Amino acid sequence: MSITETTIVQVRLPWASSSIGDGHIRLYTGDHGIVLGDHQDFEVYSGDAIDREYSGPVSTAKICNGLPYLRLDGPAEIAADGAAGFTVTLIDNARETLAAPEDAPVYLDAHAGYLPQRKIIIPAGESQAEFSFYADRLPAGAAVELKAGFRYYPAAATTTVKIV
Repeated sequence: MSITETTIVQVRLPWASSSIGDGHIRLYTGDHGIVLGDHQDFEVYSGDAIDREYSGPVSTAKICNGLPYLRLDGPAEIAADGAAGFTVTLIDNARETLAAPEDAPVYLDAHAGYLPQRKIIIPAGESQAEFSFYADRLPAGAAVELKAGFRYYPAAATTTVKIV
């Protein structure tokens, strides 16, 4: 198998208005390794180096340095047929609050219950947006996973809410 048959390239841009120079590039080359970097600096990792440096939960932080993340906060429990407010916070690679340089759309999903909004906006200059979730007709004991994410990364943040 040649390298051209197994190569995948990802260019990740932190914001819609970002130029390609603001992005981060991942080049998967199958058994030949991974090339990581931005438009000026690339590092090549292969074999054991990939497993050692890019495994587990820190891999996203190392590979996507500079890209925004989301944190989803709210109650762990909601009364049956009750409602609760949740907050989506934009954070950086160091898990510090990040002010959005432009309006940041966040997409919401829940596999049960009711979300009156499927898309919310974190306004430019702000770091948070709020939404409501309704445990509409859910029985006590049920668990619902809420997801908040970006258009092409829908589960950037998740939380599970128990119905009591």
